[in-house]
Order: sequence, then structure tokens, then C-alpha cells
Amino acid sequence: MTLIIRPIQAKDLPAAHQTIVDAAQAADAVDQQDLAAFLAAWHDTATGLLNDPDANHAITLVCQMGTEIIGVAQLNDDGEIKLFYVAPAWQQRGIGRALLAELALNAQCLNINRLQIYSSNTARLFFLAHGFHAEQTDFSEWLTADLTKWKILYEQQTTH
Repeated sequence: MTLIIRPIQAKDLPAAHQTIVDAAQAADAVDQQDLAAFLAAWHDTATGLLNDPDANHAITLVCQMGTEIIGVAQLNDDGEIKLFYVAPAWQQRGIGRALLAELALNAQCLNINRLQIYSSNTARLFFLAHGFHAEQTDFSEWLTADLTKWKILYEQQTTH
């Protein structure tokens, strides 16, 4: 099967939403101490972001393997990654890295030079391993990546 990363289409919305729910359910208990409350609150937010993105929405991508949607990412035009989820069965297999690379490429095409994400504890190590760093603010969950440097780091990690 071939991995395809492409812009989301209306037909992808139910599967993309399910990918988010599955990934949230599989997250470390440290992230969501009350998973039921988190999922109830996040359901409306995720559905809203997928169906009616923010005014400063730049792109929403899905990652597809065969006919299955296995990842979803959304970027605003200010460089904020609003959504970044990979289905649990596909984690630790390079899907997140490929999705992040495509998101960064799209950001660079839109003249966005800095990515930022409000990261969960579970995803934090992933983003730190891919060139992001913690902001020096009160919000320790915010991670940023300078895309002018990230491209070099990413190429070194994937070619050597």
C-alpha cells in the first residue's frame, strides 16, 4: 500500500474525526486524567475545526493508507498547528514524521517560517525529536520550530 498525504475532502470528515478520537483515547493517562470529560469537550472542538476551520486556517491534511485515513493535521496561517493526530495502530511507523514534513513543506510554501503547537505530554517527545523546542513562557506545553533551521535538521535526520 502507498502512503498518501493530501488536503482533506468533505468525504474524509467522519474518518478524520474518528482518527482524532482513537488517538486521544490511546494517549497517556497523564494527558487526560478524565478521558471521558476530555473527549466530550474535545468532540465539539475537533468537529468544529474539521467542518468549519478558523478564519486564519491555512490547510488541513489527511494521511491515507489504502482507503483508511490514518492521520490528520491542521495548520493556521500564523504557523499554529491546531490538529496533529495519528491513528494508534500507525504510530511509531514514520507516519507522524511524514505528516509533519508535509505540513512544514506546505507552511514554507505559504511563507510561514515558524511552526508552533500546544503539545500534550504524549506528543511532546515526538515534536522535540523533530526540531521543536520549548518556549520560554508560562505555557510550557507550547513548542516551536524555526522552519529555516528545521529543514536542515530534518534532512540530516532522514538522510544520514
